[in-house]
Amino acid sequence: MNLTNIKMGHKALTLLKDFLAGENRLNSLAVGYNEFTPTMVKTLITFIENKSELTELDISSTLFSASSLTAVLKALTKNNKIKKLTLNGNKIDKKEGVAMLKELIVNSVTIEQLFIRNCDLDKVR
Repeated sequence: MNLTNIKMGHKALTLLKDFLAGENRLNSLAVGYNEFTPTMVKTLITFIENKSELTELDISSTLFSASSLTAVLKALTKNNKIKKLTLNGNKIDKKEGVAMLKELIVNSVTIEQLFIRNCDLDKVR
Protein backbone atom coordinates (compact mmCIF):
# COMPACT_ATOMS: atom_id res chain seq x y z
CA MET A 1 0.00 0.00 0.00
CA ASN A 2 1.56 3.26 -1.09
CA LEU A 3 0.22 6.35 0.68
CA THR A 4 3.31 8.49 0.15
CA ASN A 5 2.78 12.25 0.24
CA ILE A 6 -1.00 12.25 0.10
CA LYS A 7 -1.24 14.94 2.77
CA MET A 8 -3.48 12.86 4.98
CA GLY A 9 -5.87 14.91 7.04
CA HIS A 10 -7.48 13.83 10.28
CA LYS A 11 -10.24 11.85 8.53
CA ALA A 12 -7.78 9.98 6.28
CA LEU A 13 -5.53 9.24 9.25
CA THR A 14 -8.52 7.84 11.13
CA LEU A 15 -9.41 5.60 8.17
CA LEU A 16 -5.79 4.43 7.92
CA LYS A 17 -5.74 3.75 11.66
CA ASP A 18 -8.87 1.59 11.35
CA PHE A 19 -7.45 -0.18 8.31
CA LEU A 20 -4.15 -0.99 10.02
CA ALA A 21 -5.98 -2.26 13.08
CA GLY A 22 -7.78 -4.86 10.97
CA GLU A 23 -5.48 -5.70 8.05
CA ASN A 24 -3.46 -8.88 8.47
CA ARG A 25 -2.02 -9.58 5.02
CA LEU A 26 -0.42 -6.25 4.16
CA ASN A 27 3.25 -6.83 3.31
CA SER A 28 4.28 -3.37 2.12
CA LEU A 29 3.43 0.01 3.62
CA ALA A 30 4.70 3.38 2.38
CA VAL A 31 3.49 6.38 4.36
CA GLY A 32 6.38 8.76 3.82
CA TYR A 33 5.97 12.51 3.57
CA ASN A 34 2.86 12.56 5.74
CA GLU A 35 2.61 14.15 9.16
CA PHE A 36 1.70 11.60 11.82
CA THR A 37 -0.09 12.42 15.04
CA PRO A 38 1.08 10.69 18.25
CA THR A 39 -1.99 8.43 18.00
CA MET A 40 -1.03 7.38 14.47
CA VAL A 41 2.53 6.65 15.60
CA LYS A 42 1.12 4.35 18.30
CA THR A 43 -1.12 2.67 15.71
CA LEU A 44 1.86 2.17 13.40
CA ILE A 45 3.89 0.66 16.24
CA THR A 46 1.08 -1.77 17.12
CA PHE A 47 0.75 -2.70 13.45
CA ILE A 48 4.50 -3.36 13.14
CA GLU A 49 4.59 -5.48 16.29
CA ASN A 50 1.52 -7.55 15.45
CA LYS A 51 1.59 -7.96 11.66
CA SER A 52 4.07 -10.65 10.78
CA GLU A 53 3.57 -10.27 7.01
CA LEU A 54 5.06 -6.74 6.78
CA THR A 55 8.26 -6.97 4.70
CA GLU A 56 8.63 -3.38 3.46
CA LEU A 57 8.16 -0.15 5.37
CA ASP A 58 8.79 3.37 4.11
CA ILE A 59 8.40 6.12 6.69
CA SER A 60 10.52 8.76 4.93
CA SER A 61 10.13 12.33 6.18
CA THR A 62 7.13 11.60 8.37
CA LEU A 63 7.99 14.43 10.76
CA PHE A 64 8.10 11.98 13.65
CA SER A 65 9.72 13.30 16.77
CA ALA A 66 13.05 11.63 17.52
CA SER A 67 11.43 9.73 20.41
CA SER A 68 8.61 8.51 18.15
CA LEU A 69 11.10 7.21 15.60
CA THR A 70 13.01 5.48 18.39
CA ALA A 71 9.77 3.74 19.43
CA VAL A 72 9.14 2.66 15.83
CA LEU A 73 12.68 1.28 15.59
CA LYS A 74 12.16 -0.62 18.83
CA ALA A 75 8.98 -2.15 17.41
CA LEU A 76 10.87 -3.13 14.27
CA THR A 77 13.34 -5.14 16.38
CA LYS A 78 10.37 -7.40 17.21
CA ASN A 79 9.39 -7.91 13.57
CA ASN A 80 11.31 -10.76 11.97
CA LYS A 81 10.17 -10.28 8.38
CA ILE A 82 11.21 -6.73 7.41
CA LYS A 83 13.39 -6.85 4.30
CA LYS A 84 13.31 -3.22 3.17
CA LEU A 85 13.25 -0.25 5.53
CA THR A 86 13.32 3.39 4.46
CA LEU A 87 13.90 6.03 7.15
CA ASN A 88 15.15 8.90 4.96
CA GLY A 89 14.64 12.44 6.20
CA ASN A 90 13.75 11.72 9.82
CA LYS A 91 15.30 12.83 13.10
CA ILE A 92 17.17 10.04 14.88
CA ASP A 93 17.96 10.46 18.56
CA LYS A 94 21.75 10.30 18.97
CA LYS A 95 21.65 7.96 21.93
CA GLU A 96 18.52 5.80 22.02
CA GLY A 97 17.59 6.05 18.34
CA VAL A 98 21.05 5.14 17.14
CA ALA A 99 21.16 2.30 19.69
CA MET A 100 17.82 0.92 18.41
CA LEU A 101 18.99 1.26 14.81
CA LYS A 102 22.19 -0.58 15.67
CA GLU A 103 20.24 -3.35 17.43
CA LEU A 104 17.96 -3.65 14.42
CA ILE A 105 20.89 -3.94 12.01
CA VAL A 106 22.95 -6.31 14.14
CA ASN A 107 20.13 -8.65 15.13
CA SER A 108 18.04 -8.72 11.97
CA VAL A 109 18.53 -11.68 9.69
CA THR A 110 15.97 -10.39 7.20
CA ILE A 111 16.87 -6.77 6.38
CA GLU A 112 18.26 -6.63 2.87
CA GLN A 113 17.85 -2.90 2.17
CA LEU A 114 18.13 -0.01 4.62
CA PHE A 115 17.86 3.62 3.57
CA ILE A 116 18.77 6.32 6.11
CA ARG A 117 19.72 9.29 3.93
CA ASN A 118 19.30 12.87 5.12
CA CYS A 119 18.54 11.87 8.70
CA ASP A 120 19.16 14.56 11.29
CA LEU A 121 21.47 13.40 14.09
CA ASP A 122 23.20 16.63 15.07
CA LYS A 123 20.27 18.72 16.25
CA VAL A 124 18.52 16.03 18.27
CA ARG A 125 19.23 15.95 21.96
